[in-house]
Amino acid sequence: GMVIILNPSPINQKINKIDLTKISYLILNQTEAKAITGNSDETSALEYFKKNYPKMKIVLTLGKSGSIYQDQAQTLYQASYQVDALDTTAAGDTFTGYFVSGLMKGEQLKNAMRLASCASAISVSRKGAAPSIPLFNEVKDKISLMKESDANLEDKRIKHDIEILIEQNLLSISIDEISKKLGYSLVYTGVIIKKLFGVTYKELLIEKRLNVASELLKNSDLSVAEIIEKVGYENQGYFRKRFMQKYGKKPLEYRNLYR
Repeated sequence: GMVIILNPSPINQKINKIDLTKISYLILNQTEAKAITGNSDETSALEYFKKNYPKMKIVLTLGKSGSIYQDQAQTLYQASYQVDALDTTAAGDTFTGYFVSGLMKGEQLKNAMRLASCASAISVSRKGAAPSIPLFNEVKDKISLMKESDANLEDKRIKHDIEILIEQNLLSISIDEISKKLGYSLVYTGVIIKKLFGVTYKELLIEKRLNVASELLKNSDLSVAEIIEKVGYENQGYFRKRFMQKYGKKPLEYRNLYR
């Protein structure tokens, strides 16, 4: 029944010996998330934790791009605060300390994230480690005066929402449905997808389906035909062609690499 909070910093191989199912809150940065999940993209890392540790609450810090809180019920985005950074040594420790302190005081999650982000910003504006960490009253006084840097965070939120919509509706989702879910026009949705992912919606959907197919080839005994149907391809020949282009091998040759 104990609440256990882990900040795996500095990350090393000892993390592999820890039973992460016992962890209540995992507070980590992108480097640490990649070491644990193998994913450098924060959306993929968060999905890894949600899939493999559904009861765990995640706080992922993204430097100047802010931070993300995730549990099974919600995802919260917190912008960073604009400062001239001098020394980032204590940034992670300050964020962790203030976030945990907020939880212990019964703060709302959003407010705990804001306090942690503000305190961390103040700490990086000063030199040194422990001496740079601000006292609570200073954070409380400055939080309303400091400006959030949220330009990129909204893009991250939209990108995350699009990826979740595709992953949860891989066989049937259309760009028209995505535009309705997001509340954008069809044309603007196409533009924002190209901006955020660098490809058209059609190519993005192909990429997502190929990713799922590759995981099924590695981790299941489904036949190639069953996998093709499961990921939504109507034309087997087209699937095999695109799979070869992406992975450089035929599906069964790819599977044999992991058997």
